[in-house]
Amino acid sequence: NRMPIAEFENAKLTVKREGNRTVYEAAIPWSEITNNEISPEGLDRIGISLLVNDNNGAERKGALEYGGGIIGVKDTSQFKRLNVIRAK
Repeated sequence: NRMPIAEFENAKLTVKREGNRTVYEAAIPWSEITNNEISPEGLDRIGISLLVNDNNGAERKGALEYGGGIIGVKDTSQFKRLNVIRAK
């Protein structure tokens, strides 16, 4: 249940509008997700949760969370499943 704080240096991020939806896409090198501690071979899905804080330095004013398991209680069983797609 270790939850690292991630700062990605080589991720590719895209935000686009499709009709009335906003689509966020992220391509994150495996080495930045796991520090090469886990091999991606044979993995089809991983658990993921994302949190963005609105913090003025003194306290959290608000937060946006996708997946669960970070705000309130630290629980990796609440993470969403993310399909692993290998680069070609």
